[in-house]
Amino acid sequence: MGKDVPLPPLEHNDILVVHSAGAYGFTMSSNYNTRDRVAEVAILDGKDYLIRQRESFNEQIRLEEVCDTSWLDNNSKG
Repeated sequence: MGKDVPLPPLEHNDILVVHSAGAYGFTMSSNYNTRDRVAEVAILDGKDYLIRQRESFNEQIRLEEVCDTSWLDNNSKG
């Protein structure tokens, strides 16, 4: 996200806010390689609001359907 940007010491489960992520934000994100899209949080007057939940794997594949592949067996017999 940046080079030579000083950060305070961070620990596991700390939250790091990136005010402007550009193409790394939700709008330009993709679920290529089934990477879940991240949640979005808005901060207004010092209070945080979850405005988009993190995407789950099941949400990514919910529109996929299993297709009939029996024709493959017929083609392979020559």
